[in-house]
Amino acid sequence: EYDYLTEDEDRQARYMYDFMHMVFSHPSVTQFIMWSFWEGQVWKKPCALFREDWTPKPSGQVFKDLVLDTWWTRANGRTDDQGNYRTRGFLGDYLIRVKVGANEHAFTTRLDRVGLNMEIVVSDTGEITHRENK
Repeated sequence: EYDYLTEDEDRQARYMYDFMHMVFSHPSVTQFIMWSFWEGQVWKKPCALFREDWTPKPSGQVFKDLVLDTWWTRANGRTDDQGNYRTRGFLGDYLIRVKVGANEHAFTTRLDRVGLNMEIVVSDTGEITHRENK
């Protein structure tokens, strides 16, 4: 559980940055809970990441930057001449879209610590299927 009670918003943002890096990098941590997300629903308003009007405090901006940008995998590409495409991603759930001509196939998968190899097959008729190998 995480809260950081201080009136010093810059200090709170620096601490949020350090704390999130610590929990994100530790292999035993799978999640953490924050009680003070929004000033409109918290009893310790200085702990909140977002003001009552939903504008982010400096700590809220740190949270958004790390979770939605730095640690969010967005990959886009084309296969090479052998039909291979490789990318790396953060652990978690993924929506993958494969498009060949007018045909598109979308599916979900989970990347865990074991890793993931996926084979995507395009038939002569353009049908797209996939198989995961862990």
